[in-house]
Amino acid sequence: MHDEVEEFYDSNPQREWDRLCGDYYHSLEFWTTLHLFRKFLPLPPARILDCGGGPGRYSIAFTKLGYRVTLLDLSRNLLETARHRADKAGIVLEDYLQASATEIPAANDFYDGVLLAGPLYHLIANEDRAKAIQESLRVLKPGGVVAAAIIPLLGVFRSAIAEFPDFIESGEALRYLKRPWQDKRAQDNTGGFTSAHFGDPWELKECFESRGCKTLTLAALEGLASSLVPQTNQLAAKHAAGIWWQIHLATCTKSTIIGSSEHVLYIGRKPLLYPPK
Repeated sequence: MHDEVEEFYDSNPQREWDRLCGDYYHSLEFWTTLHLFRKFLPLPPARILDCGGGPGRYSIAFTKLGYRVTLLDLSRNLLETARHRADKAGIVLEDYLQASATEIPAANDFYDGVLLAGPLYHLIANEDRAKAIQESLRVLKPGGVVAAAIIPLLGVFRSAIAEFPDFIESGEALRYLKRPWQDKRAQDNTGGFTSAHFGDPWELKECFESRGCKTLTLAALEGLASSLVPQTNQLAAKHAAGIWWQIHLATCTKSTIIGSSEHVLYIGRKPLLYPPK
């Protein structure tokens, strides 16, 4: 599984760099993650592990804010892209690590914050996702802040209506109700994406709370705009992006919309005593 995911991201690192800030709609995921994670982090120069951070968008942004950031990713090409982008921005990351989120090469209780912005939706097996969560908490200091993103299954169905209706019309979508993942190794009908697991935000919350974490927030990263790509971009074209940003921040944590967003972010605090007795 790791090789297949690594190959996917190695094949086109520019695509991943462009994805988060290519237009106003897709930048909602980036700016909402940055805003909410920063809200709960300790002040700089606290240490952050950007685990699965790809080409370094978050690493570079948090370094500019004064944090000491280590970027970890499976993809060698994404890490090289991050180095180039950091150099171009005139900043220095604390370290670059090519590794898996299931085996983080770091000491216990080392980081003040851990961001898992991608790994959980590329780990199909339940035990692998559990291991990534355990590893993120192992390297996090007691009282530290963890942020973890998933792609919700309901968000996939909503996106399919707007962007790839063939997925529904063919009946392919029905099997995801019982088997919420796609495996490129099994030649699933995955379109242009790699192997992925499509989760449940409330199960994600339970995964962290069962390990003693205190939930700080759960947010729909695209919020009410989810899958409304041209309409959301039109707001920016009409100079209404600032107004929508205010509406988005006021509504993105509402439980009634969280599951239907393209991406969901959990943020929690590690207990002072870990693992809990």
